[in-house]
Amino acid sequence: MLGDSYQAFVLRYSCAPSRWPVALLELAESVRQIRRHAQEWHVDTDAVVVMVFSVGGQLASGLATQCGTDPVFAEHGYRAQEVRPDGLAMGYGVTDAGRWGHRPSLVNLLGPDQADLSSGVHDEALARRLSTWRHVSVHTPPVFLWQTSSDAVVSPMNSLLFARACVEKGVPVELHLFPCGNHGLSVGTRETAVSLAADPFQKQVEPAVQVWPALFKRWMDRTFPGEVFD
Repeated sequence: MLGDSYQAFVLRYSCAPSRWPVALLELAESVRQIRRHAQEWHVDTDAVVVMVFSVGGQLASGLATQCGTDPVFAEHGYRAQEVRPDGLAMGYGVTDAGRWGHRPSLVNLLGPDQADLSSGVHDEALARRLSTWRHVSVHTPPVFLWQTSSDAVVSPMNSLLFARACVEKGVPVELHLFPCGNHGLSVGTRETAVSLAADPFQKQVEPAVQVWPALFKRWMDRTFPGEVFD
């Protein structure tokens, strides 16, 4: 339990056969609705943090980095000040659509006409557009990242590239790269483990990463010092 003062919302966004940018716009609408109902739902509009894992990183980091520049947002009536989160937290998140991208998720995101497992995204301009680390700017909110260096599904380069871009642009970033652990660990305990036929539970229980929720709590305290999260 991170604290009693968090107000949490869960977005069940559209996956295949829905294609980009449907899920991205659903996330934008969610942030807008949270801010519009802030008083009713007891939310501080200046402390809205989006937390995602794995392929959700493509959406959340896209919103955080491109809501003021990618025309897809304006075309659907979203203004940056309404939908840009105040913080971004990603666990083993996808942020690249090129060399280090997770090709199965890109195929699901774009469809077989625009991406495939062998070569990735067909259009180079679209691949750059979806490589969210390339769009980090001074307007990107503070970032918290964690991943394991042994992640064989989503390359840790996704986190490293995003963190480097933040450093280059002067965006506050905290990165934790743990030495071991498979993809999809959640909090790395037996309670969140996924049973795998070859080795039930054991591959999803990883003590090395179990500290990340406490690290995230400290990051929240530093990033939003005027708030009370205990």
